[in-house]
Amino acid sequence: GWLRDSKLLLGLEKSDNIPILEIYKRRQEKLHHTLDEFLSMAKKETSEQLLLTEQQLDKTLQTTFGITLIAAIIFTIFAFLLARGLSKPLINLVHTAEQLATGNTNVNFTQADRNDEIGAVVRAVAGFRDGVIDRLSLQESFKLQTEELKEALSKEKELNELQSEFVSMASHEFR
Repeated sequence: GWLRDSKLLLGLEKSDNIPILEIYKRRQEKLHHTLDEFLSMAKKETSEQLLLTEQQLDKTLQTTFGITLIAAIIFTIFAFLLARGLSKPLINLVHTAEQLATGNTNVNFTQADRNDEIGAVVRAVAGFRDGVIDRLSLQESFKLQTEELKEALSKEKELNELQSEFVSMASHEFR
């Protein structure tokens, strides 16, 4: 059977038997029909899988975008709080330093008890304030001493003039 049919179909053997050719054509048509059905099913399954894959990809992208957006919002809030936590004490410190520069030594240091760099800077500025207070106190003391010395010098000059006048009068009288 099939060997002879194959030889006939390949042209290796000649036959005028038409039913064999018709069987071949029917089988060929059936094979084409089966292949077409297989290809259409494969295309349908492939397009369904592609659609499912696209849907999954869309869901994944939406989820990724959502997670990224939430992470960005959390990061922004964290950065804001961190910046505020750092900048607010520094702004207060600058304000305090400006008050010191204008001569106001009655300032409070609210962040001096911190154990970080800001606390160290605040303690340093507090030390600077104490130095400014000591310096102002010394300046005031020097002013008072200067005034006292000027008064003493003035009295001494006056006494020297009186003494000089007295010596002059006594010398004049003895002559």
